[in-house]
Amino acid sequence: MRVAPQDWLPSRWGEWSSLDHELGGPDYTRFDPVYAALYTQMPAKDGGGVEVSGPGYARLAISNGTDWDFGVAGGSWGTIVGCCLLTSEGQIIRGGPLTTPITVSQGQPVIIAAGSAVFRFT
Repeated sequence: MRVAPQDWLPSRWGEWSSLDHELGGPDYTRFDPVYAALYTQMPAKDGGGVEVSGPGYARLAISNGTDWDFGVAGGSWGTIVGCCLLTSEGQIIRGGPLTTPITVSQGQPVIIAAGSAVFRFT
């Protein structure tokens, strides 16, 4: 899977958190852990969307420089159109569509290779 770099944008919450910090507001702690979540319908900047729901699917705690291995689908996960990064509380930090949506069937491994998720900061 490859994520389209031009389409990774911050959520409204991510924008406001950054702006508040940059304008002298309170410091915020680095998000730890950060989770990757897959979506069958991408959320808007203000939230929403439809996260994957299917046997064997779970959000994945991620770190920089490692493959994002969601494991093997235990059933159909539908057509994945995008991925978002979330805090442990479920707030979307940023996200974007996959370059090419994929349909995940039972027994199919889902891995986003290290370095293939590219983020654009605007």
